[in-house]
Amino acid sequence: MIWATSKLYDPNGMRHIVVLAACLALACTLSSSSRAQELDGSPEQIVKVALNPKSTVIYTGWMRKQLAPMGDAAAVAITKGLAGERPRADIVDRVLFVIEFAFDSPEAIVNQADQKPKTALFVLAFLNQEALSTEQKKN
Repeated sequence: MIWATSKLYDPNGMRHIVVLAACLALACTLSSSSRAQELDGSPEQIVKVALNPKSTVIYTGWMRKQLAPMGDAAAVAITKGLAGERPRADIVDRVLFVIEFAFDSPEAIVNQADQKPKTALFVLAFLNQEALSTEQKKN
């Protein structure tokens, strides 16, 4: 009876706190697992996510971690992802990020054949022929 009349005991308030804590824990778990799930997969799938203009995941450490062991395989995935279309300026910036991240740590590239930037040089030469800004050509 003392607890029922006390201001310290509020069964509805405590329930709200527990529900709020559970919702926050669930939201944190879902956001981190969806990012990880979004980035796990083949080079084509990872590059597709990176080139998506609506995706902000390209600016994360997760993306760098996924691209680091790819090397030239990332450039091959770029050619497949951009097949038959002229990339817009925002896509070109993303392509440059992908190539930079893929060759950022040469010692991390798993496949020895992907350590040499054959397709990457082809992609860069193609982009150089496009109408790019001076800043993009400099990059």
